[in-house]
Amino acid sequence: MENLLQQTNRLVFQLQNDMSSLGRTPAGEALSNLEMSIQQNVQEVYKNCSRLEEYVFKEPPQRKQASKLKVDQIIYDIRHIDSSYKGYIHKKRQQEAEERRREELMSMPFRTNAENDTKISMDYALQHHDALQGADRNIGQMRHTGMSALEQMKNQRMSLKGVRRRMMDIGNTLGLSNTVMRMIDKRGTQDKWIVYGGIILTLLIMFLTIKYLT
Repeated sequence: MENLLQQTNRLVFQLQNDMSSLGRTPAGEALSNLEMSIQQNVQEVYKNCSRLEEYVFKEPPQRKQASKLKVDQIIYDIRHIDSSYKGYIHKKRQQEAEERRREELMSMPFRTNAENDTKISMDYALQHHDALQGADRNIGQMRHTGMSALEQMKNQRMSLKGVRRRMMDIGNTLGLSNTVMRMIDKRGTQDKWIVYGGIILTLLIMFLTIKYLT
């Protein structure tokens, strides 16, 4: 467990350095490679955290609490890094979309033989561009909010799984009956379906919003 813990801590430290380098890296191949590296390392840390949580429950009682605190700190750090990276990607895509629309607007042909018509066309194009930007920002914010909600639901599900494991561990220690353990397991299943229902509802709201606002 210690080797995996050290390896995961090194990955988290590397991710923190990479995140601080995102804003200083110019667009191009270097930036693309950095973004890909961050994505891969984030997924690797999440996988390691799942393995570490399993190891924690196998630790001796005198070491279990200390090991759990170390793993919880890593989980907190990687969730913060993951959230920051998703925010960076969302902002980057918004900027790229606005830049494309600006270029399309600048490349629109205007008639030069009728100044008034040209002015009207330009005003209409600018208004249309502003409206599209506003709609895109609103949809982007709702999408980001939806992603955050899904991430929170995912984190809650992981927490519920951890609680269930701890309850089972405590139950085995105290010698609880099989009936009580089945009740705990049933409650965990109900919580899982509640989380799934929330995810489906969030996706449905996002779909309807994108469909009727674009």
